[in-house]
Amino acid sequence: MMQACFRNSSHQGFGVFCQGQKLLQAFAWISVIAPEAELLTIAVSPKVQRQGLGRLLLTHILVRLKQQDIQQIFLEVRASNTAAQALYTSLGFTQFAQRAHYYSATPKTPQEEAVCMRLCLCSF
Repeated sequence: MMQACFRNSSHQGFGVFCQGQKLLQAFAWISVIAPEAELLTIAVSPKVQRQGLGRLLLTHILVRLKQQDIQQIFLEVRASNTAAQALYTSLGFTQFAQRAHYYSATPKTPQEEAVCMRLCLCSF
C-alpha cells in the first residue's frame, strides 16, 4: 500500500507499507518549489530490494508531481551507486553535472562525488 505520509508547503513524504501491516518497506522525501522539485532521499528496505518497490514509488511520485504542474525534478546520487543511476536513467533522468567531494566520508563509505540528474516531466 502506497500513501502520502506528510505534506506541507514545500516538502512531501511518501511511503510503501506491507499490505495489512504498518511496516514501512520504502520511503521517499521530496522538496517542491514550483515549477521544480528535488528528490531528497529514496530508500527501500534491504529485505525487499530488487523487487520493483523503488521504481513503483518513484513512478508514483513523478505522476503526482506532473499532476501538480511541476516541470522538472532533480536529484543527486553517489557516483558508485550504479543500480540507482540505472533506475533513474530507465525512467528518463539524464546526467547534467557532477559535484566533487559532495558526499563526506563515513566509517563505511569514502568521500565521493555526486552525479546530478534531472527529468523534464513534460516528457514523462
